[in-house]
Parts: sequence; C-alpha cells; structure tokens
Amino acid sequence: MRLVAAPLLAFLAAASHANSDPVDTSRLSTAILAGQSPYAEPVALASYAMPFGASPAQTAFNGRLRFKVAPDDAHGKLLVDRLKIATPTHEYERPPAFDFGFVQVDGRLVPVERGIVPGEGEWWDWIVGPGRSWQDGDSGWSRASVPFALIEKNANCMHNGLLTFRYRGDAEVSRVAYQVSHETCYYFQFDAWGTAAAERVPDPGIDRAALSAAYRNEVSHRLPMKPITHLKKDFPGLDPGSFGSVQEIAPADMTVYGALIRGVHYSGGCETRRGHYPYCD
Repeated sequence: MRLVAAPLLAFLAAASHANSDPVDTSRLSTAILAGQSPYAEPVALASYAMPFGASPAQTAFNGRLRFKVAPDDAHGKLLVDRLKIATPTHEYERPPAFDFGFVQVDGRLVPVERGIVPGEGEWWDWIVGPGRSWQDGDSGWSRASVPFALIEKNANCMHNGLLTFRYRGDAEVSRVAYQVSHETCYYFQFDAWGTAAAERVPDPGIDRAALSAAYRNEVSHRLPMKPITHLKKDFPGLDPGSFGSVQEIAPADMTVYGALIRGVHYSGGCETRRGHYPYCD
C-alpha cells in the first residue's frame, strides 16, 4: 500500500508569544560581543541569523567551545509561572556551563555531542543543534550562531534559544551572547538573555571525518521541505488556512506546525516573541 498522505504533524507551545514587547530589529552588535556594550534587552532573533549574501567563514571552527555565564551577566523576564516554580534568586535565567565540541561541515557548525546532554545544577539539560558560520565583514573575524534548547530536568518543557560569537584564527574567540525567546511549555514561560566570556579549546579526540560523514548522511535522508503556502499550488482546492486553525489554537500559542503529504514536509514556520526562529529545521 502506498502512503498518500499523513496526518498533520503539529508541535504546539502554549502562549509561546505571550506578553511580547516591541522587537528590536538591530543586529547584535560587535561591541556587545567584545564586552564594550551591555546586552540590556532582548533583540530580534534575526540578529542571530546568517545575513543574506554573507561570505563563508575564512576559518573553520573545529574544537571545543566553553563558557559559563556569571550571575551578573544573566538577564531574564518571567512571563508565565502557573506552578510557582521560579525561585526568588531567578536561577532559571542562567544556562548551565557549556562545553561542546564542533566540526565545520559544508558551512554548518555541527556539534559533536547531539541529543540531550546533562547540565550542571538543578534546572537545565542541553540540546545543541547544527549552526552556521560566516565572514563578519572585512574585519578578519568570522561569526557563528548555534541553536540550542534548555530542557527542564525531569520534565518535557523545552525553552528554545540561540547563541552567537566571533572567532579568528585557531584560538581567538569573543564573548558569547545567548537568547531564549520561545518554548514548548504551558506552565513556565520566560525570556532570557546575556553574555559570557568564552574559551576555544583544541580537541584532538574529535573524529572529524566520521562526524562529517554522519552529518552528510543525516542531511541526505531528510524529507524535502516546502512552505505550507505551497499546498495551494501543489494541491488545488486544499486550503492551507485549515492547518493550525485559530479555532483550535490561538496564533499566540503556536510554535510550529506543518503537514507531511506524499513525502514532502510542508512547514508552517517558527514564530516567536522576537520574530522568526532562523533554525526551524
């Protein structure tokens, strides 16, 4: 039997965009990554995306990235806390120490450690996904961005974020900036952002050839993807507006939705309190 269509694939976050403030559309400045300017407020997530037309990074990032956010450099805004689990010290705002290896594969910055990685402390575990790197103007520096999720320990809540940093040569690295602006959590929602001093450490134990081959194999087996708006063209008479209906899920409560039809993933996008999430895949 040939599969003609699969049901709607939906991943929904309650009040994912609740209490949104006006979005700052300026790019995350070099001065913030150099520690010369404060990261005072959340920015549009486009600030973490590879700019259109950017040149590939002249230097590949291979090795480990390590940082630990100091309490004074972590900022947050609590939006929803239905179970009253936030502590007076706001410890939830600060990600655990970060120590991940990366290899550069076809312009993507692929983490060595995939899946859930336990984090120190009582709050969060990590999931880190493949990011990107590009040349940061004519400065001689490259810039990278990486998607991540903070997973609430012993629960299913995922708070999705991004981090970015600049690097040059084999050892230099700027401060890391991070931001969390949406979640898959009904009872606990917050914005978090900040910076941290980072170090870049060689790791001769990383098998770059094997990791590169594994990632290329992973990508080659992904489903082809189209915007959900293409459903109307590919299937005349089918209304894309019937997917993710406002009668079922309020737009402010939707994180991502899509449909799998005849082997093609029609994606509805990934909107957040701070604009489109640049790593919807």
